[in-house]
Amino acid sequence: MANLSQVDRAIIAKYPLESSLTHLHDSLRKVEQTYEPDSTSYDDSARKAISRLLYALQGHEVALDLQSKTGNKNLDSELSTLYRRVRNGDFKYQHYYALARLVVKQASDLDIWNAVFDLITTVSRVTPPASIPPSFDGTPIIHSSASQQGAEQTRRLLDERISEEISRCTYRNVGGFFQKYFEGKEWSNRSKDIYKAMKSRHVDGRWIDFPDPPVQNAVWEWLRSFQDKFLSGTQDIYYTTRSTKDLTGAEARRQLDLFIKRKSNAAGPIHDWKDVRVIGEHKQSEEDLKPLLLQLGRYMRDVFTAQPTRRFIHGFFLYGTIMELWVFDRSGPYSSGEFDIHEEPEQFIRAIAGYAMMSDEELGLDTFVERDGGDLFITITEDANGKEKRIQLERDPMVIQRAIVCRGTSCYRSKDGDHVVKFSWTSDKRPPEADHLRLAREKGVQGVAGLLGYHRITSIERLRHGLTFPAPNHFRFTSPSASFSSQQSHLGLAQSFGSFQSFSIADNTLRKRKSDDNVATPLKRSRSNSQRSKLNLEHKANQALGTTQTTKGKSVSYKAKSPKRSRSNSQRSKLQHENKAIEALENTRTRERKPVDNETKLFKKPTFISQRSQSRQEHEVSQALENTEATSLYDPSDGSFENRLFCCLAISPAGRAISEFDSILELLTALRDAIKAHKSLYIQGGILHRDISENNIIITDPKKADGFTGMLIDLDLAKIVGSGRSGARHQTGTMQFIAIGVLRKVAHTYRHDLESFFYVLLWISARRAWDRFGSWFEGRPKQSRLTKWYTGSFDDIAEAKEGHMRLGRFEYILTEFPRAFARIKPLCRAVRGILYHLLEDGELDIGTPSDPENLYDSIIKAFDNAIANMAAEEDS
Repeated sequence: MANLSQVDRAIIAKYPLESSLTHLHDSLRKVEQTYEPDSTSYDDSARKAISRLLYALQGHEVALDLQSKTGNKNLDSELSTLYRRVRNGDFKYQHYYALARLVVKQASDLDIWNAVFDLITTVSRVTPPASIPPSFDGTPIIHSSASQQGAEQTRRLLDERISEEISRCTYRNVGGFFQKYFEGKEWSNRSKDIYKAMKSRHVDGRWIDFPDPPVQNAVWEWLRSFQDKFLSGTQDIYYTTRSTKDLTGAEARRQLDLFIKRKSNAAGPIHDWKDVRVIGEHKQSEEDLKPLLLQLGRYMRDVFTAQPTRRFIHGFFLYGTIMELWVFDRSGPYSSGEFDIHEEPEQFIRAIAGYAMMSDEELGLDTFVERDGGDLFITITEDANGKEKRIQLERDPMVIQRAIVCRGTSCYRSKDGDHVVKFSWTSDKRPPEADHLRLAREKGVQGVAGLLGYHRITSIERLRHGLTFPAPNHFRFTSPSASFSSQQSHLGLAQSFGSFQSFSIADNTLRKRKSDDNVATPLKRSRSNSQRSKLNLEHKANQALGTTQTTKGKSVSYKAKSPKRSRSNSQRSKLQHENKAIEALENTRTRERKPVDNETKLFKKPTFISQRSQSRQEHEVSQALENTEATSLYDPSDGSFENRLFCCLAISPAGRAISEFDSILELLTALRDAIKAHKSLYIQGGILHRDISENNIIITDPKKADGFTGMLIDLDLAKIVGSGRSGARHQTGTMQFIAIGVLRKVAHTYRHDLESFFYVLLWISARRAWDRFGSWFEGRPKQSRLTKWYTGSFDDIAEAKEGHMRLGRFEYILTEFPRAFARIKPLCRAVRGILYHLLEDGELDIGTPSDPENLYDSIIKAFDNAIANMAAEEDS
């Protein structure tokens, strides 16, 4: 039954029905006498009787003054719509039976008008308004790891998400990798001199002092000794961790085998992810690539989270005697390809030395933001007048995106509180966000942040310039249990901290780490000499696939591994000359660097430089064949990788993230105003936002924001209404806020964004509100139903959301609200009723109405009513 307000009751009392319906009693009574509940057909007398009743009610004074409960219309307008539908044959008597019976019984006016409201609500649900036919030409969406936060960042959950991020954008054996990152640098000659000083230790094709077997403790000792002798003058230094307490700055506890950071930040036992510059992962024996890559991916994700404006990150694997150098950026990971440290001794030494000597720019650190002690500044050109403006930023971002392959959006408030500065990596196929903001300004859009300035910093294409990319490796990451331990790790928040170990401190008691991130390693067979001899077979297979790298038209030569030998006295004596070599090396540190001779570069990479067992070879070759036969979602002419533009955008006014609301009333007001802003952007500006989430709605001071308490930001994924596809390969989104239809690949419409607003309301009420308004004795749900909104496949998520939006199951979502949020449950029910219509066959209609004004106004009206009621309660 509809809830009549005091205003409604006053209107009904002022204009009584009296005898206005008496002339209809006989015809309605005859229809009632012949009514059979299970019947689906009626004679024309029933339709005519109901038509006369609707016509009479429509012309009554009460209908002219009462406001509809389902939209921003008067009741007479709704009755007029029903009348036309009945006259046109869209009629089922069971919908009208309750009202007709009350009229015949001469019930009270309040009961009759309540029945009218119920009738309109019922018929509007079973017969939704005219909808826009769905299309399926939208930009594909990919899953990302951004939804995994807090204690949900377990290895199992993260691996599923990270695998989806990188499964189609991982490249190995990238041509020119070593030349780009290790040749032609100010320190390149020094790295060569270090190798010359170490060369006496490489005898008969092997490093005579490198641990055999390469157990972790022994390798650490070897690297520490190398560092003490050759890298003492570098700014950066290698470290390791003893426990998960040694590394702070991330929500999940992890350990790192090896990482590099600045010496100036090395004091004290605790270190932070924000200081990590390079990551190394060491395993004693050879392992499958997939678990190694996912493990390295988890660490890279933590670095990007702690350093959100980082451009790219260097990393490497060292498993057994096999090494592979990697770079992760916002378009995915790529590598040098594998090489054996015994067979490629110079590449090995120059790589581990080079990482410690790289500059900030060579390491991919942000060089656009100026850092003056702990203060952050940017300089940007103002869009209005072309003048440069220097803005100081707060140290910590207000918004970050926890993922690798994504836009990497991060937002900072200005120190003076006037601006928000956003950094993001957007597809070069999309118009810049600044263009959308300029268009919105020209068309008088309200409630959308204004543009102060825009600057394009760099691009993936520029960062990867000079590299040659083969076809991507389409790894199958579908079943984490196939590669990982079945035991799920317990991953809590880092609360306590322990000691930290630097390689420059002598310690022979370093032990194998005990980490939640350790991967269960399947047993591997050691390589025999006969297996090594099969390299030529592998090389031919790679040539057949067109993936073998060559340099300047010359084929790559392979060296057969020499058998292991014990160290002889003569070999040991060669080490005596090392001190002289080191002394010569010290003299080169101040020597003028000579230009690199490109004709004498030594590192010409084959596809697989290391030898594999026969079974491993067959796996690699079959996988490569599978990759060549896979159907691509994208046009190959678009290039081998997705180019993204790294941009800085300054907007005003500044605000707080919607999740930082101070009161329930402020939350609802901000959401309502953001919906008003979306309406203005869509109807006045002709721009569809397409990325509504809790990160893109800010709470603003209405005195500085033209009366808006909530505003929209982040138009990176926005689209001009009526324009075609942008050409971008995909778009990422925050899964819990994506509409059901979009998850099912329906082209994005304005209704999908309104659905996302509703999910923001539910998400904040069921998840975020507990941190601010929940009480410990209330019993916060240990397992929220909303985890299904971002877990599993797109179909799984869509099915979960659709199920939760059904009337019966929706109430279970509301039970997850803290007690203080019981006040907004009626609003949630009202918006659910507006957005989702239950069809007669039991299916949920989620189509887009052709009249956007009505849907916007209905939702805004529901918020207005809730806000007014809440304000009245607080005043009383």
